[in-house]
Amino acid sequence: MFRSTRMLAVCLSLAWVLSPQPGHALPAGAGPARQEPPQETGFLNRKLDLHGVTYRYQVYLPEEWRRDDRKQWPIILFLHGRGERGSEGMWQTQFGLPQEVRDHPERWPFVIVMPQCPLPNYWTDSEMMAMAMAALDRETAEFHGDPERTYLTALSLGGYGAWELARLHPRRWAAVARRLGQPAAAFACGSIRGSSTTAGPAPTTSRSCPAGCLPTTPPRPVSLSRNRPPSRSASSSRSIHPPSS
Repeated sequence: MFRSTRMLAVCLSLAWVLSPQPGHALPAGAGPARQEPPQETGFLNRKLDLHGVTYRYQVYLPEEWRRDDRKQWPIILFLHGRGERGSEGMWQTQFGLPQEVRDHPERWPFVIVMPQCPLPNYWTDSEMMAMAMAALDRETAEFHGDPERTYLTALSLGGYGAWELARLHPRRWAAVARRLGQPAAAFACGSIRGSSTTAGPAPTTSRSCPAGCLPTTPPRPVSLSRNRPPSRSASSSRSIHPPSS
């Protein structure tokens, strides 16, 4: 009997200590502070829905990236080559810039956006360019991309799209670089005739936008031209596809 009475007293004491006291009641809905999990870094799976189509792609975040420091990061849009087209959102990370980032991440303190062009499309298709820019806009907003340090680079087939995006958005890029891939016919470009530089002056922008060709031979600087060649109508909306060979 004594033991039962003692146990009851202990239980009542604990209930009194743990119950909210007058003047110390918790507000309705209040609870322990919820901490956001740390942001994953490295190569991340991403998904974008645009005009009823779902596109899978990748974004790379450096290990030092932090969500709470609000630091702006330089950001790169990378367009892959012909052989990496698909819809799984992964194959474009195996060659070119993504491969270099895996080998030497310390050299690449950038947020890198890597959209994937699905078969049978080309990067110069209007919907593919819109998808690439939508992915860039989304990652710029979410991962603190710096509008003044936004870069465009491409490999092989992606080089065609890079030239088109540089023409369509000349004020967006701090610099443009490509490896292989000819300029699209939308440029008054002397390289189509065997020259190494584009014809005409560089676009007038709010900042200088250097562009580089990175072929297998040592690179030469080129200037972008906003002039259209006489052979293409200004009202034409047909996509420009690279040669199949």
